[in-house]
Formats: sequence, structure tokens, C-alpha cells
Amino acid sequence: VQNELTFSFTGWDSGDEALLRGWLEQAYPLAKALYGSPAFNLTVEVVRDPSITGLLGGVYVPAAHQMRMAPLTGNQQQDEFVAVQLMLHAFRDSLMLYYDAWEKGMVRAAAQVITKQMDPTFDPLYEPFYLVPLYDLLNQEALANAVFAPQSEYQAMFPWRVGMAAGVWLKVLIEYPNFCRDFNSAYYAA
Repeated sequence: VQNELTFSFTGWDSGDEALLRGWLEQAYPLAKALYGSPAFNLTVEVVRDPSITGLLGGVYVPAAHQMRMAPLTGNQQQDEFVAVQLMLHAFRDSLMLYYDAWEKGMVRAAAQVITKQMDPTFDPLYEPFYLVPLYDLLNQEALANAVFAPQSEYQAMFPWRVGMAAGVWLKVLIEYPNFCRDFNSAYYAA
């Protein structure tokens, strides 16, 4: 069975909604090619949420099937990148992996690949957490953690962990381009 995602929009003006709709329509077949079919048939609500701040630009809420996004920044590549990441979280929805280095890292790496396919001028070097050039230097056990934001709420390691997790999955995708699709297929079946 091929599950599908559809999207509804809440709180966006018509211009921003048209941009988001266009990006998601362009990204969706690329995401299916890289990630395989979604785990569920869902309508995902894309919610404009001005309370979201920070570099990540949004959060996926599986219980509500919502992509909650900050208002668009005007930086098209960054806004596309955020939308693609949240869409990829929607692919797994309530089956999201609760090990940040896997879920967030895999999503971020896949979003870089997809955004580059959508827009060949997209340069991940300008993405604030892109650490591939430093990966080998920073790949140290002392920097690792199961979650990016520990209970202590000490956030200094967050950018490094996000960047390293994306870096390792980019390395996997270079060696095994069908990894995400094959992994998701086996994961959903299990």
C-alpha cells in the first residue's frame, strides 16, 4: 500500500500559502523517491506559528499531524529547507524515531539533498548547522548524546550535535543512496 500525505494550511496569507504549497508540491515526489512512502495516509496541517523562534524555524507535532512553522523569513532557500524538514518528519509522524541523532539527523541530511534537487543554487555551507567539512575532526565520543537538548537544558552542544548528526547521514547517503527508503520500508513493516 502506498500511503500519501496531503496538506492544509492555517494562518498563512495567500502569498505565503502559495509559496509553501508550491515548495511542498515540488519536494513531495523527491521526498518519496528518497524516503519512500509515508507511514500513514494523513492530511498534515501547515500552521503559521509566530511563537516559534530560533534557527530551526519549526516543529512537527505528531499528535496533531501539524507542521508548525515560524513566519517565512524571506530567505527562500532557508524557508524551503525548513518546510522540507518538517514534511519529512510528517512521513514518519507518530513513528518518528525518538533518538535525535537518527530522526533529526536523517531528516536534516535528506532535506539538504532534496532542497539541492529543488534549487541547484542551494548551498548547505550557508546552512547554520552544516558541519561536514569538520566532521572527522569533531567526531569524538565525548560530544555524543542520545538527545540534542538534555534535561539540564544546556544548549551549547545543540548546534554541534545537529550538524554532526546530519553529517553522518549525508555520509551514509553517499555510500547507500537508498538507505532512507529501505530503512523506512523495513521500519514501517516491523
